[in-house]
Amino acid sequence: MGNIISKMGLYDLFARGVTGVIVLCAAHKFGIVDILCNPDYSWVIIIGGYFLGLVLEELSYIQERVFHSRARIEQTVCNSDKYRNYDFEKCKLALMADNHELVCDEPLAHVIMSASFRIAFFALLLIEIADEVCCCKLITEHWYSPTIDIVILEVLIIIFHYGVNHYIKHRTEKVFDFCIAKNYAGIKKEDKSK
Repeated sequence: MGNIISKMGLYDLFARGVTGVIVLCAAHKFGIVDILCNPDYSWVIIIGGYFLGLVLEELSYIQERVFHSRARIEQTVCNSDKYRNYDFEKCKLALMADNHELVCDEPLAHVIMSASFRIAFFALLLIEIADEVCCCKLITEHWYSPTIDIVILEVLIIIFHYGVNHYIKHRTEKVFDFCIAKNYAGIKKEDKSK
């Protein structure tokens, strides 16, 4: 088991494994799954959590492609007074050419984890609402009351939504700040008025 974990890497462990396990625990806490009741199924929780994390990661990429939220946030940072004269794509290329691409990717796991949690808690919220509205009995038992569960899930969705935005903004600013501090050539925008 230790050999498998050492080969996985931190991104796999946190962005996929830990995220999926936390979502399974939350689903159990909200009464949607009962798999955590049996300690013999701990391996199912770990493996199932990892694959759930994979699915949530892919859903977050699909959501990004549909709504372009990352591009909008990056554009907002690029248009700010501080970075208006610099080209974000040229900065990323300069980082890669200088073997500093980790500067671009460092908060990526945070972005993916927050986006995955946002999607997962939204799905749990839909199940809670469907259970309340349709009386489908999808949920075995409620944590507190259905209304409190719904409010808690809404708060979690909002928190992770702002988390995604924060980490994308932080990543973009970090790329600019690193390139400006290193004084890379060619990262300024060309003056088209000449």
